[in-house]
Amino acid sequence: MINGKTELFCLIGENTKNSLSPAIHNSAFKRLGINAKYVCFDVKQNDLENAIKGIRALGIKGANITMPYKTKVLNHLDRIEGKAKKIGAVNTIVNKNNMLFGFNTDGTGAVKALEEKTKLKGKTVTLIGCGGAGKAIAFELSKKVDKLNLLSIQPKETAEFAKKLKKIKTKVMQLNNKSLKNALNESDILINASPVGMKPNQTKSLVPKELLYSELTVFDVIYTPVKTKLIRNAEEKRCITVTGDKMLLFQAAESFKYFTGRNAQIKLMQKAVKKQLEVIK
Repeated sequence: MINGKTELFCLIGENTKNSLSPAIHNSAFKRLGINAKYVCFDVKQNDLENAIKGIRALGIKGANITMPYKTKVLNHLDRIEGKAKKIGAVNTIVNKNNMLFGFNTDGTGAVKALEEKTKLKGKTVTLIGCGGAGKAIAFELSKKVDKLNLLSIQPKETAEFAKKLKKIKTKVMQLNNKSLKNALNESDILINASPVGMKPNQTKSLVPKELLYSELTVFDVIYTPVKTKLIRNAEEKRCITVTGDKMLLFQAAESFKYFTGRNAQIKLMQKAVKKQLEVIK
């Protein structure tokens, strides 16, 4: 029941109408008896600064940040947690006494999703896309795997970021079919952290089907649709697959801890995700 004591949390981004985040967080609030609601706000790029000011002005207790604002939001926060600062991206904001603190839970969510399906120790990973989500994933994977191939449309910027990673073997390459083929020839895991394949461009994939092979684990961070063209191709090639809804689930659980100080109930959140996905198909 909404009343004068109801606390507000939100998602800020572009094209948020199909987000699963409200279903995830509101189910957890309800189960734990927390008087709070989670809503989505579509924000135009020119309005980002005003949107963040609105968090303070309206007393919104916390927010998640999604594409394309995970890096742009940094300039509008009071403090940025160490890991998020190194990554250079924030996906979670907590409002404490009108001070806005930035965190990043994307990498943790991705690693947990991967570890449900495969071991990471000693593995070589090819990661496509080094924006906010890609950097967060690379940062966390650098603590676990043996080698990272980072394929980016901005290799110079990605190379600067790669200097912040733990001292593992890291190779930064311009994203093209040749570099992708060479990287996959030595990889155990492929991750798409680019937006290619997301609605309304669900017929597209950056990875030619013929480059996939059954020993490869394929992870696409996109969850609208859950079965992207990359995932469908990987299934046909009998790869192990990891879908983006799992990453969303685990990163949301981490955000929930920052928001409330309480552990989220993963099984409950997972049921909410499944139910919402059936609605938006």
